[in-house]
Formats: sequence, structure tokens, C-alpha cells
Amino acid sequence: MRQFAAALQAAGYRLCAAGAGYQGEYNPQGFPVLPATRDRFEPAIREAVRRWSPRLILTVGEPWMFDEVPWLRRELDLRWVACFPVDATPLPAAWATWIRSADATAVFSRYGQRVVRESMGLEPEFLPHGVDVTTFCPLDKPLCKRRVGVEGHFVVGSVAVNQARKNLPALVRSFADFARDKSDVLLYLHTRIDQSLEQVIASCGVTERTRATLNYLPHRGLSDADLATVYNSFEVFVLPTMAEGFGLPILESQACGIPALATDCSACSELLPDPLQRLPVARRVVHNGFEQSAVDQAILATRLDQLYSNDTLRTRLATESLEFARTKQWPPVLAQLARLVASAIQVSM
Repeated sequence: MRQFAAALQAAGYRLCAAGAGYQGEYNPQGFPVLPATRDRFEPAIREAVRRWSPRLILTVGEPWMFDEVPWLRRELDLRWVACFPVDATPLPAAWATWIRSADATAVFSRYGQRVVRESMGLEPEFLPHGVDVTTFCPLDKPLCKRRVGVEGHFVVGSVAVNQARKNLPALVRSFADFARDKSDVLLYLHTRIDQSLEQVIASCGVTERTRATLNYLPHRGLSDADLATVYNSFEVFVLPTMAEGFGLPILESQACGIPALATDCSACSELLPDPLQRLPVARRVVHNGFEQSAVDQAILATRLDQLYSNDTLRTRLATESLEFARTKQWPPVLAQLARLVASAIQVSM
């Protein structure tokens, strides 16, 4: 994450990075970046050791992305700080072995901290994400709506990678129920619309009421400023996810003064200050061996209707959401990260 890198640079560390998906294009980061893939970082780590002799590896991502790090750091005599999300249970045995191999660990939510503690008897540090409230902030809504192309509409929006865990079809179905008797509502999806999701949209009869970001590239995305414009074009943000290790779009949307609704599960519950924002779970499902939570689509449709028909309620939730997000800024998080890295390096001296 660029915020982590900037904080470590400010603390005086020299950095090099392995970038998943990076292919050697222009790099404005101010430190070298080596190409890597999401499931194979070994060549980049070996090259970094050969060229710059680093003393510590900082991994930020799920354990499966860094399978090789436990044995590689021993071979190369490196310290290791592992920052990782936990979004569901049970914690795989292979993950437990991986976690125990690190010199220091941190998770992004209290939920993840509890799962690791109850599964392993270990207490990783709680290191949440933050939000830049100078960029993600309330903007001129009419102007943002014009820029996004949704002027004159009540917009239900979502920002999420189109994958099974995000459960975007549930949002489409709930929106269709909510929109049945309304002519001024739109669904905006900042995601990749694949054939499967397109079929759900069509089967629900909301093709003409759905908008999406043009030329969406999940590995590149929009600039933060453009993404803030998208958020500010919404009336309501929705994340019908089945599991989250943090849920950064929830925090970003609220920093823009947009009320957020999300499934009352995993880390999401920690980011929603009002009970009305927490969408009940209809049932538990098992996906790839993890127990996850399917949102109650009928209640989601009802909550959208409440926010559509009650300006006072929507304004109150917007105010509460904005105040909450402003308590979750980056500086304390980044100072904690710098302390964690310094501690891991000191142990090796």
C-alpha cells in the first residue's frame, strides 16, 4: 500500500517493493519496484536481496499470496512483518503455520484479531486501514453527479471488485425490488461487469437503470480524487459482501458524507456507526472452505426505501458516517506500523 510505503520512507527506511501486476511501466513511487504476480513473489524477493540487501520483508496481503516467505526469509536471513486480513472462519491450519513463522503480525480488524486469538492463542496487532479525509470528503454533489453522468437521480452505488465474495448479484436483486415503483433511481457499480453479472442485471429488468465505470481496470482503478467524485455522486453506498478483512470502500464513502449499508458480518460491523446501517445476515454459506454470510436481500431493499423516502434519516446517517470516518485517519495507523517495523528490526540486532 502506498500509504505504508510513504510512512516508512518518512521514518528513514530505504525501500524496494514487489508489485503484483507491475510490468515495468513508469514508477512514480520514489523507490524501486520489481514485477511480481499475486501468487509468486519469490523471484522479486531474491532479486531485491541480490541488489539491495534488505534486512526485513513486509508483506501486506492474504497468506496464500506469500506461501514462499516463511522458508525464503530463513534462507535469506531476513526479518519478517506480516500484515494480513482475516475475513472468515475457520482459520486454515496452513495459515496458522504461516502466521507463527513471522517475527511480527498485524491484522486489519478486531474481528480478525479475535479469530486469530481464538484459533491460535496468539494476539496479532490491530492495524486498521485509514482514510485520507482531505481527498475523500464531501464535494459539490450536483457537479459530481454531472461528471459521473447520473444527474437528476437518486443513486444507489457500490465500489467493489466483481468476485463471488462481494455478492453483487444480491445488490442488483434488492435494487430491482426497491426501484419497482420509482422512476428517478439508478444503480451505479464501480466494478467490472462480466457476462454473469450482466445476465443478473438483465433478468432483474434493471439494465436501463444501471450504470458502471467505463474502461474499468481492477488492477489500476481510478485516482483517489476521481473515486471521491464517484462516491459523492451517490445517495447511498452499499456493500452486500459475504466477508471482509476490512472494507475500505465503506470508510471512504462515509468520509465523503455518504451513508453506507453493509452486511453485518466480519470486519464490516466495526465500520458502521448506526445499527440501521448493518444489514442482517439471512443465512450462512460455505465458500472455498470458509463460512461466510449472505445478506438479507429483502431487508436491504427495505433499507434503501427508508433512505429514499426519509431525507431526515438520510441526513442524520450522513452526518454520523462523516463524523465516524474522520476518527479513522491514516497518521496514527502509520505511526503504529513504523513502530512495528522498528521493533522487528531491533530484535534482529
